[in-house]
Amino acid sequence: MLVSNFSAIPDVKDLRDKGNFNAQNVLTVDSNPKLTKAPEGELIVYTAGHHFTPVMYGACASASKECAQCCLHTSGNKIYMEAKEIRRRIRSESFFKSSRSYMRLLVIEVCRFIYKKSNKGIYNPLERFSIRLNATSDYYFERVPVDIDSVLCEFIKGKFGFTLKPSKYDNIMEVFKASPLKILSDNVVFYDYTKHNNRLLDVCKGVNYDITVSYGSKHENIIDYAIENVLNVAAPVDVKKGQPLPKYIKIKGFDQVFPVIDGDLHDARWMDLKDQTYFVLLRYKNAENDTPEMKAKFCLSYEAVEV
Repeated sequence: MLVSNFSAIPDVKDLRDKGNFNAQNVLTVDSNPKLTKAPEGELIVYTAGHHFTPVMYGACASASKECAQCCLHTSGNKIYMEAKEIRRRIRSESFFKSSRSYMRLLVIEVCRFIYKKSNKGIYNPLERFSIRLNATSDYYFERVPVDIDSVLCEFIKGKFGFTLKPSKYDNIMEVFKASPLKILSDNVVFYDYTKHNNRLLDVCKGVNYDITVSYGSKHENIIDYAIENVLNVAAPVDVKKGQPLPKYIKIKGFDQVFPVIDGDLHDARWMDLKDQTYFVLLRYKNAENDTPEMKAKFCLSYEAVEV
């Protein structure tokens, strides 16, 4: 018998009650202009963001000092900032202290996002549901296990009509990849930016988890790491909104010329070209605690070149 009441999964119900979680405050959907921009093309792309507090529980362990200073965690409408910070802190604490239950809750909310954005779960080969797990953090989600038991499967089936396979998964991406439903196995894409230089890239590639290296790491070899693994590099640049970006750049310490992708057009990094390392340039956006000196250190210094 299918169930759709949270009382059937007591660990998740207890977490929801303690953190006052509901259908609107786990994932960020339709309220972040960056995430709601869709790339042009035949695919219909929906994106959800998942936000933690970047300074808690080692959430951004590889960030440089300048990155921490200029963090966009404080960006947005000041009226909503306090409430936003409270929710992010609660998510961070719940994930750190009750990882098993939190990941089970996250699976439910990803299913809800897909159900709402699709035609109530009907498969459309032109739709993609992309989830940015680290919207304001940098956890190794390919290493975070997820326990999907038969009761949780029954709950999701009763609530959304989706079929998951009960198992102990190595990560949340595997949960959806293993589903017999194409809307979950084929149309769900996870992606992130990272400043770490030791991601499990083979694992990520096998489960539709797209990784873009983020400039501003405390690891000096981060660009070498990107080149060696044919990853793109996202970097802020001191270019004003509306001004054009160069098509090709050279950066200090590297002989090759790098092609450029305009990262402000959309956030679907999994759709970027992957045949070589591209620099995904993002026009700098002011943060609450930055200074001109920090901005200069935070932004990528480059030379525009013609090819």
